[in-house]
Amino acid sequence: MIKEYIEERKVKNLQRKSELEKKYSQLSEQEKEVKLEITKTKEEMKMEYDLFSPRSFERMANVKIFDMEEDLKNIILKKQEIKRQIKEKERMMKKIEQMEREITDIETDEKISLSKDKVGEIVGKLDECLNLMYNDRNTCKSELKQVKKYLKSFM
Repeated sequence: MIKEYIEERKVKNLQRKSELEKKYSQLSEQEKEVKLEITKTKEEMKMEYDLFSPRSFERMANVKIFDMEEDLKNIILKKQEIKRQIKEKERMMKKIEQMEREITDIETDEKISLSKDKVGEIVGKLDECLNLMYNDRNTCKSELKQVKKYLKSFM
């Protein structure tokens, strides 16, 4: 029950991290495009500037550049937030992996303690069988069959 819950959390965490990484890469592409657009607009302003050209074109271009720079700032802020979320998911994955190791350790400890009990039982049966070997062969034979059954249950 706990193992299934942890596995479910692990899968959801991996899915969310994957989504965030895709979004981060999309924002990176978007950032590159906006930077390129700003560069192009600035170059156009330099090339199209003429002594006799109206100043309204320059104002429009400056407003466009300002808007694009604002978009760029927003993209960078979103990227930072997504990067923080990705790091949070990585920390969560480490916690989940730690929980998985702890559960595995607990299960192993339980198996070891169970196996120690079984081995003790088997040794007791073997001692009993050795005591009966010369006196009562049929009881010894049945005890050996029980030991065989216990050993098979280990496998």
